[in-house]
Amino acid sequence: MVKLADLIANAAQIMKLDLARIRLATKRAELKGGAAEEVLAKFLKQRLPGSLGITRGHVVDANGGLSKQADVIIYDALRTPILFESALDGWDVVPAEGVVAVIEVKMHLTAADIPSVVANCDSVMQLRRDAYIGRAVQTIEAYGSRWSELPIYYSVFAYESDGMYAAELNELLSSHALQDRIGSVCYLDRGVSLHADLSGAAAALVPVATELATLLDIPPPNALLLWLTALSTVVSVGASRRPIDLMRYAPEEHAELRGTVRGTSPDVARRRAEAAGQQTLTGLEMDPATAARITTMMLDSQSLTAGDLRAVEAVGGQVVPEDEGHAKLVIPTGS
Repeated sequence: MVKLADLIANAAQIMKLDLARIRLATKRAELKGGAAEEVLAKFLKQRLPGSLGITRGHVVDANGGLSKQADVIIYDALRTPILFESALDGWDVVPAEGVVAVIEVKMHLTAADIPSVVANCDSVMQLRRDAYIGRAVQTIEAYGSRWSELPIYYSVFAYESDGMYAAELNELLSSHALQDRIGSVCYLDRGVSLHADLSGAAAALVPVATELATLLDIPPPNALLLWLTALSTVVSVGASRRPIDLMRYAPEEHAELRGTVRGTSPDVARRRAEAAGQQTLTGLEMDPATAARITTMMLDSQSLTAGDLRAVEAVGGQVVPEDEGHAKLVIPTGS
Protein backbone atom coordinates (compact mmCIF):
# COMPACT_ATOMS: atom_id res chain seq x y z
CA MET A 1 0.00 0.00 0.00
CA VAL A 2 1.37 3.39 -1.03
CA LYS A 3 1.28 5.93 1.79
CA LEU A 4 1.44 9.62 0.94
CA ALA A 5 3.04 10.36 4.31
CA ASP A 6 5.94 8.02 3.54
CA LEU A 7 6.44 9.48 0.07
CA ILE A 8 6.56 13.05 1.36
CA ALA A 9 8.82 12.08 4.27
CA ASN A 10 11.22 10.60 1.73
CA ALA A 11 11.03 13.78 -0.35
CA ALA A 12 11.89 15.81 2.75
CA GLN A 13 15.03 13.75 3.28
CA ILE A 14 16.04 14.26 -0.35
CA MET A 15 15.56 18.02 0.01
CA LYS A 16 17.83 18.03 3.07
CA LEU A 17 20.49 16.17 1.10
CA ASP A 18 20.10 18.66 -1.75
CA LEU A 19 20.71 21.49 0.71
CA ALA A 20 23.91 19.82 1.90
CA ARG A 21 25.12 19.43 -1.70
CA ILE A 22 24.37 23.09 -2.42
CA ARG A 23 26.51 24.16 0.52
CA LEU A 24 29.36 21.97 -0.70
CA ALA A 25 29.12 23.33 -4.23
CA THR A 26 29.41 27.07 -3.53
CA LYS A 27 30.06 29.63 -0.83
CA ARG A 28 28.27 32.48 -2.60
CA ALA A 29 25.04 33.31 -0.79
CA GLU A 30 23.10 34.33 -3.89
CA LEU A 31 23.98 31.10 -5.70
CA LYS A 32 23.09 28.98 -2.69
CA GLY A 33 19.80 30.81 -2.28
CA GLY A 34 18.89 30.41 -5.94
CA ALA A 35 19.68 26.70 -5.87
CA ALA A 36 17.58 26.21 -2.73
CA GLU A 37 14.66 27.92 -4.45
CA GLU A 38 15.04 25.61 -7.44
CA VAL A 39 14.87 22.53 -5.22
CA LEU A 40 11.56 23.67 -3.73
CA ALA A 41 10.20 24.72 -7.13
CA LYS A 42 10.96 21.27 -8.53
CA PHE A 43 9.25 19.60 -5.57
CA LEU A 44 6.12 21.70 -6.09
CA LYS A 45 6.01 21.25 -9.88
CA GLN A 46 5.85 17.51 -9.37
CA ARG A 47 2.92 17.74 -6.95
CA LEU A 48 0.71 20.71 -7.83
CA PRO A 49 -1.84 20.78 -10.70
CA GLY A 50 -0.33 21.14 -14.15
CA SER A 51 -2.40 24.26 -14.83
CA LEU A 52 -0.21 26.12 -12.35
CA GLY A 53 3.06 27.70 -13.43
CA ILE A 54 6.00 28.14 -11.06
CA THR A 55 8.68 30.78 -11.42
CA ARG A 56 10.51 33.45 -9.41
CA GLY A 57 10.99 37.17 -9.85
CA HIS A 58 8.62 40.04 -9.14
CA VAL A 59 4.86 40.54 -9.02
CA VAL A 60 3.49 43.79 -10.47
CA ASP A 61 0.11 45.47 -10.77
CA ALA A 62 -1.48 47.74 -13.38
CA ASN A 63 -0.88 50.81 -11.21
CA GLY A 64 2.90 50.40 -11.22
CA GLY A 65 3.16 48.57 -7.90
CA LEU A 66 6.08 46.16 -7.60
CA SER A 67 6.73 43.45 -5.02
CA LYS A 68 10.08 42.72 -3.50
CA GLN A 69 11.91 39.69 -4.87
CA ALA A 70 9.60 36.69 -4.81
CA ASP A 71 11.45 33.39 -4.45
CA VAL A 72 8.66 31.13 -5.72
CA ILE A 73 5.65 32.48 -7.61
CA ILE A 74 2.73 30.15 -8.32
CA TYR A 75 0.40 31.45 -11.02
CA ASP A 76 -2.41 30.42 -13.34
CA ALA A 77 -0.36 29.31 -16.34
CA LEU A 78 -3.38 29.11 -18.64
CA ARG A 79 -4.46 32.73 -18.15
CA THR A 80 -1.37 34.67 -17.14
CA PRO A 81 0.90 36.44 -19.64
CA ILE A 82 4.49 36.86 -18.46
CA LEU A 83 5.40 40.55 -18.75
CA PHE A 84 9.16 40.00 -18.72
CA GLU A 85 11.30 36.89 -18.83
CA SER A 86 14.99 36.59 -18.01
CA ALA A 87 15.81 33.25 -19.59
CA LEU A 88 19.44 33.24 -18.45
CA ASP A 89 18.79 34.16 -14.82
CA GLY A 90 15.47 32.33 -14.62
CA TRP A 91 13.21 35.04 -13.25
CA ASP A 92 10.03 36.65 -14.55
CA VAL A 93 7.73 39.60 -13.99
CA VAL A 94 4.19 38.34 -13.39
CA PRO A 95 0.97 40.40 -13.25
CA ALA A 96 -0.67 40.22 -9.83
CA GLU A 97 -4.05 39.20 -11.25
CA GLY A 98 -2.68 35.80 -12.27
CA VAL A 99 -0.69 35.04 -9.12
CA VAL A 100 -2.13 32.40 -6.81
CA ALA A 101 0.63 32.14 -4.19
CA VAL A 102 4.09 33.44 -3.30
CA ILE A 103 6.55 31.45 -1.20
CA GLU A 104 9.57 32.95 0.52
CA VAL A 105 12.45 30.49 0.79
CA LYS A 106 14.99 30.57 3.61
CA MET A 107 17.98 28.29 3.95
CA HIS A 108 18.13 29.16 7.66
CA LEU A 109 15.37 31.11 9.40
CA THR A 110 15.99 33.02 12.63
CA ALA A 111 13.87 35.22 14.87
CA ALA A 112 15.70 38.25 13.47
CA ASP A 113 14.33 37.42 10.00
CA ILE A 114 10.66 37.58 11.01
CA PRO A 115 10.13 41.37 10.56
CA SER A 116 11.63 41.24 7.06
CA VAL A 117 9.46 38.22 6.22
CA VAL A 118 6.37 40.23 7.15
CA ALA A 119 7.64 43.19 5.10
CA ASN A 120 8.15 40.94 2.08
CA CYS A 121 4.62 39.62 2.50
CA ASP A 122 3.30 43.18 2.71
CA SER A 123 5.01 44.10 -0.56
CA VAL A 124 2.93 41.43 -2.31
CA MET A 125 -0.34 42.05 -0.49
CA GLN A 126 -0.35 45.79 -1.22
CA LEU A 127 -0.61 45.12 -4.95
CA ARG A 128 -4.00 45.74 -6.56
CA ARG A 129 -5.62 42.97 -8.59
CA ASP A 130 -8.40 44.57 -10.59
CA ALA A 131 -7.26 44.34 -14.23
CA TYR A 132 -9.55 41.51 -15.26
CA ILE A 133 -11.69 41.05 -18.34
CA GLY A 134 -15.35 40.34 -17.70
CA ARG A 135 -17.28 39.64 -14.55
CA ALA A 136 -16.81 36.64 -12.29
CA VAL A 137 -19.40 33.91 -12.76
CA GLN A 138 -18.88 32.50 -9.27
CA THR A 139 -17.39 33.53 -5.95
CA ILE A 140 -15.35 31.73 -3.31
CA GLU A 141 -15.82 32.11 0.43
CA ALA A 142 -12.62 32.66 2.42
CA TYR A 143 -11.19 35.02 5.03
CA GLY A 144 -14.71 35.88 6.18
CA SER A 145 -15.75 37.27 2.77
CA ARG A 146 -16.65 36.17 -0.73
CA TRP A 147 -14.11 36.64 -3.53
CA SER A 148 -14.25 36.43 -7.30
CA GLU A 149 -10.57 35.43 -7.13
CA LEU A 150 -8.87 34.31 -3.95
CA PRO A 151 -6.28 36.74 -2.58
CA ILE A 152 -2.65 35.81 -3.09
CA TYR A 153 -1.56 33.22 -0.52
CA TYR A 154 1.81 33.97 1.11
CA SER A 155 3.86 31.22 2.70
CA VAL A 156 7.39 30.71 4.01
CA PHE A 157 9.57 27.64 3.53
CA ALA A 158 12.71 27.24 5.66
CA TYR A 159 15.11 24.33 5.25
CA GLU A 160 16.49 25.00 8.73
CA SER A 161 15.50 27.28 11.58
CA ASP A 162 16.45 28.23 15.11
CA GLY A 163 12.86 27.79 16.27
CA MET A 164 9.21 28.09 15.24
CA TYR A 165 7.72 31.56 15.19
CA ALA A 166 3.93 31.46 15.17
CA ALA A 167 3.70 33.71 18.24
CA GLU A 168 5.98 36.35 16.74
CA LEU A 169 4.12 36.28 13.43
CA ASN A 170 0.71 36.49 15.10
CA GLU A 171 1.83 39.57 17.00
CA LEU A 172 3.22 41.35 13.93
CA LEU A 173 0.22 40.40 11.77
CA SER A 174 -2.52 41.14 14.31
CA SER A 175 -3.43 44.45 12.67
CA HIS A 176 -3.41 43.01 9.14
CA ALA A 177 -6.59 42.06 7.32
CA LEU A 178 -7.14 38.31 7.36
CA GLN A 179 -6.34 37.95 3.67
CA ASP A 180 -3.08 39.89 4.06
CA ARG A 181 -1.55 37.58 6.65
CA ILE A 182 1.10 34.93 6.13
CA GLY A 183 -0.74 31.68 5.50
CA SER A 184 1.78 29.10 6.66
CA VAL A 185 5.41 28.40 7.48
CA CYS A 186 7.29 25.14 6.94
CA TYR A 187 10.39 24.56 9.06
CA LEU A 188 11.69 21.45 7.35
CA ASP A 189 13.83 20.46 10.33
CA ARG A 190 11.37 21.39 13.08
CA GLY A 191 7.69 21.46 12.15
CA VAL A 192 5.13 23.79 10.65
CA SER A 193 3.06 26.85 11.54
CA LEU A 194 -0.52 26.58 10.28
CA HIS A 195 -3.75 28.37 11.06
CA ALA A 196 -5.79 26.61 13.71
CA ASP A 197 -9.17 27.37 15.23
CA LEU A 198 -8.73 27.07 18.98
CA SER A 199 -12.32 27.90 19.92
CA GLY A 200 -13.37 24.25 20.31
CA ALA A 201 -12.29 21.48 22.61
CA ALA A 202 -9.45 20.60 20.23
CA ALA A 203 -7.48 22.66 17.74
CA ALA A 204 -8.91 22.44 14.22
CA LEU A 205 -6.52 23.17 11.37
CA VAL A 206 -7.88 25.45 8.64
CA PRO A 207 -6.20 26.34 5.32
CA VAL A 208 -6.44 30.13 5.71
CA ALA A 209 -6.81 32.73 8.45
CA THR A 210 -10.22 33.31 10.03
CA GLU A 211 -11.49 35.46 12.88
CA LEU A 212 -11.08 32.47 15.19
CA ALA A 213 -7.89 30.98 13.73
CA THR A 214 -4.30 32.07 14.28
CA LEU A 215 -0.97 30.51 13.43
CA LEU A 216 -0.06 27.58 15.65
CA ASP A 217 3.32 25.84 15.86
CA ILE A 218 3.01 22.11 15.16
CA PRO A 219 6.07 19.88 15.77
CA PRO A 220 7.10 16.92 13.57
CA PRO A 221 6.54 14.37 12.19
CA ASN A 222 5.57 15.11 8.60
CA ALA A 223 5.97 18.89 8.65
CA LEU A 224 6.39 18.92 4.88
CA LEU A 225 3.21 16.90 4.38
CA LEU A 226 1.10 19.23 6.54
CA TRP A 227 2.51 22.30 4.80
CA LEU A 228 2.00 20.82 1.33
CA THR A 229 -1.60 19.83 1.98
CA ALA A 230 -2.47 23.31 3.26
CA LEU A 231 -0.75 24.98 0.31
CA SER A 232 -2.24 22.57 -2.21
CA THR A 233 -5.76 23.13 -0.88
CA VAL A 234 -5.56 26.89 -1.27
CA VAL A 235 -3.84 27.02 -4.65
CA SER A 236 -6.08 24.33 -6.14
CA VAL A 237 -9.20 26.27 -5.17
CA GLY A 238 -7.72 29.54 -6.41
CA ALA A 239 -5.96 28.15 -9.48
CA SER A 240 -8.34 29.50 -12.13
CA ARG A 241 -8.37 33.25 -12.74
CA ARG A 242 -10.29 35.45 -15.13
CA PRO A 243 -8.45 36.66 -18.26
CA ILE A 244 -6.16 39.61 -17.57
CA ASP A 245 -6.76 42.96 -19.24
CA LEU A 246 -3.26 43.93 -20.38
CA MET A 247 -4.61 47.24 -21.71
CA ARG A 248 -4.74 48.31 -18.08
CA TYR A 249 -0.96 47.86 -17.90
CA ALA A 250 -0.42 50.44 -20.66
CA PRO A 251 -3.29 52.95 -20.21
CA GLU A 252 -1.63 55.93 -21.89
CA GLU A 253 -0.70 54.00 -25.02
CA HIS A 254 -4.17 52.53 -25.36
CA ALA A 255 -5.82 55.89 -24.78
CA GLU A 256 -3.82 57.26 -27.70
CA LEU A 257 -4.73 54.23 -29.80
CA ARG A 258 -8.43 54.61 -29.08
CA GLY A 259 -8.26 58.26 -30.06
CA THR A 260 -6.45 57.41 -33.30
CA VAL A 261 -8.88 54.66 -34.27
CA ARG A 262 -11.83 56.94 -33.72
CA GLY A 263 -10.12 59.78 -35.54
CA THR A 264 -10.26 61.83 -32.36
CA SER A 265 -7.52 62.73 -29.91
CA PRO A 266 -8.04 61.75 -26.24
CA ASP A 267 -8.38 65.42 -25.24
CA VAL A 268 -11.04 66.06 -27.85
CA ALA A 269 -12.85 62.85 -26.90
CA ARG A 270 -12.91 63.92 -23.27
CA ARG A 271 -14.24 67.38 -24.10
CA ARG A 272 -17.00 65.80 -26.16
CA ALA A 273 -17.89 63.44 -23.32
CA GLU A 274 -18.01 66.33 -20.87
CA ALA A 275 -20.19 68.35 -23.21
CA ALA A 276 -22.55 65.44 -23.81
CA GLY A 277 -22.93 64.77 -20.09
CA GLN A 278 -23.53 68.41 -19.28
CA GLN A 279 -26.02 68.77 -22.11
CA THR A 280 -27.95 65.73 -20.90
CA LEU A 281 -28.18 66.98 -17.33
CA THR A 282 -28.97 70.59 -18.20
CA GLY A 283 -31.58 69.31 -20.64
CA LEU A 284 -33.21 67.72 -17.61
CA GLU A 285 -33.26 71.15 -15.95
CA MET A 286 -30.17 70.75 -13.77
CA ASP A 287 -28.14 73.83 -12.94
CA PRO A 288 -25.35 74.07 -15.60
CA ALA A 289 -22.54 74.52 -13.05
CA THR A 290 -23.67 71.46 -11.08
CA ALA A 291 -24.03 69.46 -14.30
CA ALA A 292 -20.48 70.35 -15.35
CA ARG A 293 -18.99 69.39 -11.98
CA ILE A 294 -20.83 66.06 -11.77
CA THR A 295 -19.85 65.11 -15.32
CA THR A 296 -16.18 65.88 -14.67
CA MET A 297 -16.15 63.85 -11.45
CA MET A 298 -17.71 60.86 -13.19
CA LEU A 299 -15.13 60.95 -15.98
CA ASP A 300 -12.33 61.08 -13.41
CA SER A 301 -13.84 58.21 -11.35
CA GLN A 302 -14.21 60.45 -8.31
CA SER A 303 -16.83 59.79 -5.66
CA LEU A 304 -19.98 61.85 -5.93
CA THR A 305 -21.46 63.29 -2.76
CA ALA A 306 -24.88 62.35 -1.48
CA GLY A 307 -26.05 65.80 -2.58
CA ASP A 308 -24.80 65.17 -6.11
CA LEU A 309 -26.69 61.89 -6.28
CA ARG A 310 -29.88 63.56 -5.06
CA ALA A 311 -29.43 66.29 -7.68
CA VAL A 312 -29.20 63.70 -10.44
CA GLU A 313 -32.22 61.82 -9.11
CA ALA A 314 -34.20 65.04 -8.85
CA VAL A 315 -34.05 65.50 -12.62
CA GLY A 316 -34.96 61.88 -13.36
CA GLY A 317 -31.46 60.42 -13.75
CA GLN A 318 -29.52 57.76 -11.89
CA VAL A 319 -25.80 57.17 -11.28
CA VAL A 320 -25.00 53.45 -11.48
CA PRO A 321 -21.65 52.18 -10.04
CA GLU A 322 -19.59 49.94 -12.29
CA ASP A 323 -16.34 48.00 -11.89
CA GLU A 324 -13.08 49.62 -10.72
CA GLY A 325 -14.63 52.79 -9.34
CA HIS A 326 -16.31 53.90 -12.56
CA ALA A 327 -19.92 54.99 -12.85
CA LYS A 328 -22.38 55.69 -15.63
CA LEU A 329 -25.33 58.05 -15.92
CA VAL A 330 -28.63 56.34 -16.69
CA ILE A 331 -31.51 58.41 -18.08
CA PRO A 332 -34.95 56.75 -18.11
CA THR A 333 -36.44 56.03 -21.54
CA GLY A 334 -38.41 58.97 -22.77
CA SER A 335 -36.45 61.60 -20.81
